[in-house]
Amino acid sequence: ADELPAIRQRVERDHYSFEQAEREVVGYDHAELGAMVAERWNFPNDLVQAVRWHHEPNKAGADRQAVDIIHVADSLCVMQGIGIGHDGLSYRPCADSLQRLNVTGVIIETATSQILDSLAEIESIFTEMPAPVGVGR
Repeated sequence: ADELPAIRQRVERDHYSFEQAEREVVGYDHAELGAMVAERWNFPNDLVQAVRWHHEPNKAGADRQAVDIIHVADSLCVMQGIGIGHDGLSYRPCADSLQRLNVTGVIIETATSQILDSLAEIESIFTEMPAPVGVGR
């Protein structure tokens, strides 16, 4: 959290990707850290790899399907402003991942629409939930 302003500054001022800025400021990025945590918690290797390579799917090993799915899903969310990336408009899914998954422009448009609808639905569930007994709002 202490480094976030410096990371954001590099993204906005220097036009770095969020991951590039993380690596420069902190020395590693969230994908590397997430993969270390997932590995430490004994997650299955395909999930560890999906976490590690979700921004660089072409660097993953031969079995890339989970990596490609997570990468494309993450890309669509960031492009919609969901998440912390702050580089949404310059962030695009890897063309190779799209090709491997047979994802077309029509699919991206549909998925993007569904993401926003689902997010609104999820948000409404949490705003309509009564507070637990003994807990104020």
